[in-house]
This record gives sequence, C-alpha cells and structure tokens, in this order.
Amino acid sequence: MPQGGSIVLSVRNVKKKIRNREIIKGISFDVHAGEVFGFLGPNGAGKTTTIRMLVDLIRPTAGTIHVCGLDVHRQHNEALRHVGCIVENPELYGFLTGWENLEHFARMLPGVTAARIREVTALVGLEQRIHDKVRTYSLGMRQRLGIAQALLGNPRLLILDEPTNGLDPQGIKEMRLFIRKLAATGLSVFVSSHLLGEIQQMCDRVAIIHRGRIIAVGDVAELLAQYGNRVVWNVASPDRALELIASCEGVTVLSAEQCEEEGSAGNGEEEGAGEGRMAGAGNGAGHNDENRDVRTGENREAHTDGNGAVHTGGNRAGHKRGTILTQMSEELVPYVNARLVQVGVEVFSIERKSPTLEDLFLSLTDGESIG
Repeated sequence: MPQGGSIVLSVRNVKKKIRNREIIKGISFDVHAGEVFGFLGPNGAGKTTTIRMLVDLIRPTAGTIHVCGLDVHRQHNEALRHVGCIVENPELYGFLTGWENLEHFARMLPGVTAARIREVTALVGLEQRIHDKVRTYSLGMRQRLGIAQALLGNPRLLILDEPTNGLDPQGIKEMRLFIRKLAATGLSVFVSSHLLGEIQQMCDRVAIIHRGRIIAVGDVAELLAQYGNRVVWNVASPDRALELIASCEGVTVLSAEQCEEEGSAGNGEEEGAGEGRMAGAGNGAGHNDENRDVRTGENREAHTDGNGAVHTGGNRAGHKRGTILTQMSEELVPYVNARLVQVGVEVFSIERKSPTLEDLFLSLTDGESIG
C-alpha cells in the first residue's frame, strides 16, 4: 500500500451545519495515491454528507478540501477534473445500451474519445455486454457501468458511495476484486460503506466516522493490532475458570457465557451409567469403580484442589460449560491453560480470535451497532 505516495485528497477540519444542527464536526484525513481508502460508519453518521462536500455539491460550513493540491470550492473545475464519483446509485438510461450511455456522458467531458470508451469498458469487464440495453443488466453490471462512466475523464480519485449495496455475495466479491484492480493501476479509490467485513478485506486504510466525528483513522492492520489479541476459552466449570483467568496478570476478561450441558436433566443413576460416577456419589453400589470411565475402561485420576474439592478429570453431565473471551498475548496462553488444568478445570478448546473492524468499531462506540 503506497502510503508514502503523494496526497490526492486532503480534508482539513471540515464542518457542516444544517438548520443550526452540526452534522459534520471537524473531520480531517488524507487519501494517498494508489490506495483504497475506506470511509466507514453507521447509517446517519455523515458519510454521504461528507461525499457531497468532497465533490462540491454542498459547501462546508468550515474547513478545506483539496484534490491534487487544488481547492475544491475555489478551483472547482480544475479540482474536479481529477475526480470521478458515484453518489449513492449510478444514474443510467435503461433504454440505451451501455455504449450509448458512455457516449452520452463522454460528450460532457473534453477530449474523451471512442478509444477511451473502449478502454474503460475493458477495465470494468463489460466488453461482452456493452452493446446490450442497460435494462437487461444485473445490478452488479450497472454498478460497473457507473464506474466506467466515472472513469471516462481519467481521474486520479474515484469516490464510491456504498458500491456493494444490494449486491449478492458473489457480486460483492467481484466488486471487491475490481476495486483492488483499479487501485493497482495507481488510481486512488475512496469507498464509503457500513459493511465493515468487506471494507476490512478491501481497503488499505480507513477512517471511521461516528455521529459526525472521525473516531479512528489509519492503516487497517495497525488499527486492528492496537485492538489486541482475543482468545476464546471453551471450558467446564466456567465460574471457577473465570475467577482463575481474571486473576492472571496480563489477561483481561471481555465477556463470559455459560449454559447447562446436554444430559443435565438425567438422574444420578443415569449420570453414573453415562459418564462415570463422581467420587462419593450414588448409592454405594459400584464404589470400587468410581474413578473408572465406563466408556473407555480407563481409570480417572482423581486429585484435590487447594479448597479440598475432588476433581476426577472428566466432564460430568449436569455440569455447566461456558466460553470466556479474553484479551491477552499469545505467550500467556500455555501458562493460563496449565493453571486451569492444575485446578481441575477441563479445557475443551482454545481459539485465537482475530480482531475485526466491527470489534474495533463496537469498542470505540461502547457497543453501538454499525447498521
């Protein structure tokens, strides 16, 4: 990702007030040459308002916006020659062919030739359908034709507002790969979206906007690295496990869930038959086999923890089972696991959970939904 490249878009302390209500509250960020830059936030956060200011459809109350060093508002025509944009949905004529649509918009731009139309058609992969009526196009094809229209003037910055809206999973994947392909040509792509999972796979850097403010901006990998490692523990005796894990230095417990295991409703005799009896349990019959697993015939090694409780090393029907989400370094995992085993807490699985942009957003907004 060419973060060290020239700055194509620079936004500085931009504000927008509408009817005495401040919608955008002093946002700042840069977009570099040849990168895919994600602009993320829930519906109503101010994404589309910001995009309209970027292309001078509305004027900011304060702040500056520069494209390729040119002030978008004071040097409107010169600055916007470097910008291609689709705000919300592309405006296309369904009764015309794809080629006729591009010809129509090309007349509004100086110096756009038939060769350029063929070039953008190939770039968006519509060579086979460009002479078909647009009304026969799928939504994904319409989106690509709209992007071809935005690329006619050979811009340095392409602005896309929710480009994957309404697309099926395959269409979303194709759009993601297509946007990466555009960036590989040196084009800067600014993508507004509320689909955090897609943006995480698509973008080099992101700015997260919430209630009109930028709450985070930077390289995707670096932002997620700051969020920290998550480890999920699937354990028996979750209450005891939670107490022990929380006491470990360098470990933060984020959440814990527990439930009764299947088979917990059975009576004592059925429990003994299915899982082996607890030490000292039952009516006395079979006490010589109280530490023998009836499924394998192997002895269970009983031990006593510091509180005098006996643990026989097997999970018992009727016990609780739970998951505990922690934040910790990977180096601590063997230590915590050893301590759990030492006190007789069964550990069924340990899973490293890679942080996501959604996790980051929820942590920055105290759990407020992105959608």
